[in-house]
Amino acid sequence: MLILHSGARDQVTRKESLAGKMQEIKAECNDIRWTNSDRLLVEQTKKCLGVPSKSAGSGIKLYDCDENSELQKWECRNETILALKDQDLYVELTADNTAVLSETIGANNHLTIRGTDSGACTRTYRDQWYSDCTSHDSVEKRLWCAIETKFQGEHWGYCPVTSKHSWNRHPTTGSYYQLNTESALTWPQAEVSCRQQGASLLSITDPHQQAYVTALLGTSGSKLWSGLILDPEHSWKWSNGRPYSYIDGTRDIHLVIRDTTV
Repeated sequence: MLILHSGARDQVTRKESLAGKMQEIKAECNDIRWTNSDRLLVEQTKKCLGVPSKSAGSGIKLYDCDENSELQKWECRNETILALKDQDLYVELTADNTAVLSETIGANNHLTIRGTDSGACTRTYRDQWYSDCTSHDSVEKRLWCAIETKFQGEHWGYCPVTSKHSWNRHPTTGSYYQLNTESALTWPQAEVSCRQQGASLLSITDPHQQAYVTALLGTSGSKLWSGLILDPEHSWKWSNGRPYSYIDGTRDIHLVIRDTTV
């Protein structure tokens, strides 16, 4: 996407991409697209938009992409406003062709994608723009979204929801289980995804639960994160706080534990 100041649509000669402003390049616009870990990637340079500090006036520049840097994570506000993630600091395009963080929202904070009326927070799928998750073309009607602007590489993921509609329900206990075999996540990312859905990573506390989970996994060979953590101070424990009393809970199941001593 090429991000423009939405209040300057009649001034064609002044329209430049946000990435172009960062590098003060007037002759060439660069495509910016959403990528994983809430980052904005400039494809031509393989760098990500970021700031040097969480303060008003910080200039937005291009950095080597780092998914662990909080200074490269962005989020949407009201579809046309980009903010530093979890901060009340907003992208503002200034009169001297630079982009900075501001603490207030004004006319210069509203950004659109060039050639459309769509805000900078939208994604496209088959020539249609979406600013939220969709169930379009999902056989199970599960909400999903693209993690790239034009969906050319068909990179996508399911959206975290609190509904248990597509989960597996244990016939005896009534507990719900979700097998996410289509996402490549780190342990912290998997834990956050679970909590966003009002759940937690798997903890196994009895042989009946172990038998049920084993049956769900079948013979696919998929390796999934569990909530079992090796804590250097407290030995083994489950991330949801349940006691680690059933020692056979991960035996013969393709579950992966997190070793916090490394």
